[in-house]
Amino acid sequence: MEQLKLNMIPNGVNPVFHASQNDKGRQIRFVIDDTLSNERVSTTYTSPDGTTILNVQYVTGDVITETIPNEVLQSEGIVEGEVRINGIGSLNFFVEVERDAYEGGDIITQTATGAIATFETNIETAFVSLKSDINPVQDLHGYSKPWSGGGGKNKLNYEAWKTVSAVNGTAVFENNGVTLTATSNDCYTLSNTDMRVPISEGETITLSWQETANVNGAVYIFPNGTTTGMVYTQNASNKKLSYTATSGVTFITWRFGVQTAGVTAYYKNIQIEKGSQATSWEPYENICPISGFSALNVTLADGDMQTVDTASVNFGQTVYGGVADVTGGNTTSKYERIKISDMTWMASGDSFYSSLPHKKVGNTTFLCECLRVVDVASVSAMVNGDIKGHPSNTNMYIKNTDWASETDLYNAIGNYYIVYELATPTEITTTPENLTAISGENNVFSDTNGDTTVEYYIEV
Repeated sequence: MEQLKLNMIPNGVNPVFHASQNDKGRQIRFVIDDTLSNERVSTTYTSPDGTTILNVQYVTGDVITETIPNEVLQSEGIVEGEVRINGIGSLNFFVEVERDAYEGGDIITQTATGAIATFETNIETAFVSLKSDINPVQDLHGYSKPWSGGGGKNKLNYEAWKTVSAVNGTAVFENNGVTLTATSNDCYTLSNTDMRVPISEGETITLSWQETANVNGAVYIFPNGTTTGMVYTQNASNKKLSYTATSGVTFITWRFGVQTAGVTAYYKNIQIEKGSQATSWEPYENICPISGFSALNVTLADGDMQTVDTASVNFGQTVYGGVADVTGGNTTSKYERIKISDMTWMASGDSFYSSLPHKKVGNTTFLCECLRVVDVASVSAMVNGDIKGHPSNTNMYIKNTDWASETDLYNAIGNYYIVYELATPTEITTTPENLTAISGENNVFSDTNGDTTVEYYIEV
């Protein structure tokens, strides 16, 4: 007669053991050693729908043998048993289940974890537990990070610039640039003083682009929107133009041209950035929404990835990150979301700071929809468009030298969100769900962007 030790918890209170369909009619044996006499102890069997089927009470001090009644295991799924202490004593105990009907060796508990938790069984068994990680989902749109309009590297507000027209030709705004066709000589885009990029005295700014045909055409930068101090280059020989602001210059405008009638220039990936170097193109704005989950859907598939069973858990709210205990009926929510305009931001030099009292401390214990989260030692190491936390308190910092006040910050990014990790996670009660493993290969996965962990019985 094979026996399996299911659980052993020294000095434990309310330990849980499990029984499967294969345990119908078999015996469970409790061996209990109590430190105080006359304790009242009970065992309770609970079906998958939460119904208490059997409640047996006895006085400790003896070896107790119970038979699991057939009615306990009439339905599919795990049946849980719990040992309760109705006094103040502590217990050392273990639980054994007779497994003589199985051929082979002992039944042991195994664990599988992964985006797809894969394992094999040679008998039909029930899960001991099934948990799925929940991770926040952020759509980066194919780029490496989010940033707000003007907060990133590229200072050219392309959507606004697309409204300008052309002289002596036509302008089609596409491919993050402009396709310029000359109907007469000296075709160029209008330089609109309402479409400008700020600059400070002594600061250098660089305009860059791609144009593979090397068409003859002039590209200009106009300080304060005038020809005084303007700089220019020929597209045929150069693909960037830099300008350093002199006294009194506070902004620049620009224009692209085609020299000869009947010629088309395909200016692509136009970028205006601070400094004298032209770096790889990035969009002016990259708002990256962060989404969570109102429910979890778990799938069990066979070796051919054909669905065998499914389960769903409704959280009753949006969960942005945590762990869902599917079989245990509990979800740990580790993250919360807050709108940036709902936080109180204060200017401090060339940065802004705010505090989230319930946030877990750390530089990067959060996500942001509109700014790049960085892990740097200090605010001075940040660049425009960066956001960071504090390593030892709940403060958060934003760097943007283009914003003169808190009002500028709220106007630029107030409608976007931060999702932050909680110092103390919250618990959500859900309805327990079960899947039953099949003989052969089992593949278990969820739709919550995280790993799934299953514990299961296996015969060895």
